[in-house]
Amino acid sequence: MFKPKDSNSFTKSYDLSDSNGIIGRLTGEFQVTHIDDIQLNDFSSVKKSASRSYLIHCSQKIIISGTNQNCINPTKRMSEYTDYPALLLTSLSISSPSASLRDNLRLLDYSPKTVNTQLETSGTSGNSTDSSASRSSSKTTGSSTSETNSFGCTVSLDGGSANYEHSSTTTHDQSATTGTEDRQSHGTNASESTSMSIKDWGAYGYVDTTKLNPVWLFGQEYPWNTIICRKTDAPNGDGKGYCQLQIPPDMKTYLHDGDFLFPPSQLSLFGVNFSMKAVWLVTLDNSSADTVDINYDILLSRASHSLDGSDVKVSLQRQATSISPNTPETINLPLMSIEAIGNINKQAILGFIQSKFIVPPAPVTNGKATNFKIISSSNNLYVLDTKSYPADSDNGVGFSVAQSCLTARFSQKCPSLQITTYFKVIDTSHDYNLYIKHWLGLGSPDIKLTLIFNQDTTNPLVKYVVAEESAGAEKNLLTIALRDLNYASTDFHDYLQMGLNSIEINIEPVSLDNIENCCYQIKALSIEPN
Repeated sequence: MFKPKDSNSFTKSYDLSDSNGIIGRLTGEFQVTHIDDIQLNDFSSVKKSASRSYLIHCSQKIIISGTNQNCINPTKRMSEYTDYPALLLTSLSISSPSASLRDNLRLLDYSPKTVNTQLETSGTSGNSTDSSASRSSSKTTGSSTSETNSFGCTVSLDGGSANYEHSSTTTHDQSATTGTEDRQSHGTNASESTSMSIKDWGAYGYVDTTKLNPVWLFGQEYPWNTIICRKTDAPNGDGKGYCQLQIPPDMKTYLHDGDFLFPPSQLSLFGVNFSMKAVWLVTLDNSSADTVDINYDILLSRASHSLDGSDVKVSLQRQATSISPNTPETINLPLMSIEAIGNINKQAILGFIQSKFIVPPAPVTNGKATNFKIISSSNNLYVLDTKSYPADSDNGVGFSVAQSCLTARFSQKCPSLQITTYFKVIDTSHDYNLYIKHWLGLGSPDIKLTLIFNQDTTNPLVKYVVAEESAGAEKNLLTIALRDLNYASTDFHDYLQMGLNSIEINIEPVSLDNIENCCYQIKALSIEPN
C-alpha cells in the first residue's frame, strides 16, 4: 500500500542524543514538486527564464522521552523532580552545497505559528496570630487565534480638530460537541494530516529573517512557566550546570501547597511529541547544484524543582544542550520532483531539442567536457550524461546537439559514452515499452547499445544500430518491452520496479577500427504504457 505522493517524497528518522545517550527520535519527511512559472507582467515574459522552481514541503516530528515515562504504579512522596524536559527550541533551514540560496528562496508557510494554553491564577498568604492561605485558578487549554488591526488619526483644522479611529478584530475559536448517534454506513476515505496535542505547554513560532527559516519554541507553561521565568541571580550556575530561577509567589502555589510538592506537567513527566511543517519555494538557475541541504537545529533545556525547607527551589540548565543530528539531509530536487509515468494527460516523450536542456552538452575541449541534463516537458523523464570522461580525452569527443538531435562521437582514448534515463512507475498492472528514435551518422560504423535496468549488471540487454537516417524511418525506431505480463508468452518479463527506475545506455562502436568516423545520433526517446 502506498500513497501517490510517495514517489515524490522522502522520509528519514534520526536518534536524538545527549550525554546520557539516546533520549528521543526525530522523523523528517520531505516532498518536492516542480512548479512551472507562467506568471507575467508585460510582453517580456514571452522569453522564459532558464531557472527552475520547486516547492519543498518539510515536516518534522520530535519525540523526547520524559522522566517518568513507563511508571503507572503508585510512587513514594517526592521531595524533588529533576532533569525533566522544560524548553525545546528547534528550527528548519535550507542551504545549498554550492552557493547561498537567500535571493532564490521564499518561505511560503509554516506551522504551528503560535499555540498556547491560557492560565489565570490568584493566591494570597498571610501570617498573624492565625495563618491562612487561599488559592483559586481558572484554566483553559486548546488553541485560539486572534488578529486585531486598528488605526487612528487626528486632523487639525482652523477652528477645531477631528479624530478618526477604526478597529477590526477577527477571532477564531475552537469548540467541541459530545453526543451519541447510531448510524450505519459503508465507504472508503483516505486523509493525511500532521497534528499534535499540547497540554500545559506553549508553542511559539516565528521566522528568522536572516536565514528565512521558521523557528519554534516549545515550553512548559504550567505549573510554572519556563518561557517567562528565566531570570536568575546566579548566571554562572551551581557547578552542576543548573541556575536557580526567580519564581513569583503565585506560581509557587502550583508547585507546593505547604504540604505536598507537585510534579511538572504531564508532557514533562511522560514525554513530548511535537510536529512542525514548513513550505519553501526554491528557484535554481542552470548553473546551480541540483541538491539542497535540509538542516536541523534542536536545543533542549531541562529543569528541576525541589523543596528547600518550606520554600520551593526551581532550577534550569544554564546552557541548553544541542541534540541535533550530526549531518544535514541532502535531497535532489529534479530527481524527487519528476512525476510518475502513466498519466494519460502527460505523455513521457523527450526530444533532444537544444532549448530544452537544463545543461546543454559540450564535447571535450582541452580535456574537459560538459555533461548534459535534460527533463521532458511533462516532467516525467530525466536524462543525464553519466560518462566520466578521461582527462586525456581527445577534443570533440562526447555529446553535442544540433538540429534537434543529440550526436555522440568517440576516439581511441574514449571508446564509449553513457546516458542514463530516470523515471517513476507506480503501478504493476500495465505493460510498458521504451522507444528510441536514432540512427547512424553518414558513413559511420555500426553501434552497439548495452542497456542496464536499475543497475542490474547481471542481466544486460544488447541492441545494435546498423541503419542510417531513412526517409520512412522504418529502421530508425528501436522498441524494447520493459514489462510484458503475458505469462503465456516466451517474452514474459518485468525490468521495472515500483518507484524510481533507471535505464543506463552504454554506447560504443562495434569495432574500434575507423572509430574516429563513428557517429551515433539520437532524436528522441519515450516510455509509454500499453
